[in-house]
Amino acid sequence: SSNEDILTDSARMALRRRLNLPERAFILANLNRPFKIEPNVFRSWMNILNRTIHRDERLVHIWMLRWPEALPAEKNLKKFAREFRSRLIFTELLSERDRITGKRVADLFLDT
Repeated sequence: SSNEDILTDSARMALRRRLNLPERAFILANLNRPFKIEPNVFRSWMNILNRTIHRDERLVHIWMLRWPEALPAEKNLKKFAREFRSRLIFTELLSERDRITGKRVADLFLDT
């Protein structure tokens, strides 16, 4: 990875604002289509939200993309998240270039 791939804190926060992500939150990201998320995996993610507040009291959020063909799945994930639904953030689908750039704003990636 080159130095060009490293964002300054201010550039990272500006990109979070552009993506409508909380600037001060600890962001866990999964940018896959929702059908790849199995119930036991999602349950584990909710367990992470239940147990985790970042060391300086920042809330942990999960960032996912809003795939147009998967809006019913998004609705189901929100329903299943119950009290953590406000900590699920769905943003509009990004172009491939923006997805690559956007990956730099997450603190940690979740895989399925």
